[in-house]
Amino acid sequence: MNRATELLTLPIMDMKRGKEHGKPTNLLLNPENGQIHLVVSHEHPGAITLVNGNNIVGAGTNYLLIEEEEVLKTLYANSEVVEILRDSYVLMSMEVVSSAGIRLGVIQDVVLDERYELTGILLEEGREIGREEILSVCHGMVFVRSGGDKNLQIHVKEPEIEIEEVQSEISKSPSREDAASMPVGLTLKKDLVSEDGEFNLKAGTKITEAIISEAANHDVLVQLAIYAE
Repeated sequence: MNRATELLTLPIMDMKRGKEHGKPTNLLLNPENGQIHLVVSHEHPGAITLVNGNNIVGAGTNYLLIEEEEVLKTLYANSEVVEILRDSYVLMSMEVVSSAGIRLGVIQDVVLDERYELTGILLEEGREIGREEILSVCHGMVFVRSGGDKNLQIHVKEPEIEIEEVQSEISKSPSREDAASMPVGLTLKKDLVSEDGEFNLKAGTKITEAIISEAANHDVLVQLAIYAE
């Protein structure tokens, strides 16, 4: 078994060129198909790379291995990334509520199997909830089965960004470097607050380069990209 908090400490290296590609900073789950993606944020504001859990060859004490660099997907250089961000959620720190209406806690870690697929979530004090107990994943919350309930398999995903708008902006960009800063000028669709509470943006805020840099410092760059429109 693998834990997300352990994977997030390892630099990604491709086995074809022996090249490092940065450390993942977060984990995304698509509740519709169960796909896991690791998120790598880079020094350049707005530059985000995703790696599908299925493309991870192995994880040891020093590296997280992938076969080749080509399996990496970069935001705004690959339109598929926009769809992944739209359909996925950042699991870490999500609130967990039972179907009996009881708040169980906050996700502290995510458990993955040898194929890097979700098997469970860990709450405070090490309490583990298996994947089969998860009823639904929606914005900011995970609902889990309380004794006797059926697994409803309800997956609700609110649209976060308009793909057509982002792709239109991509087509106007003359270079990958310009594309990396595409969130500049877009508007925040929802309120965004960092885990430490020091980064706090209200819906309707126009995104600037300074905001992107600050978001990167507070580890909410992925959420900023998701909420931009």
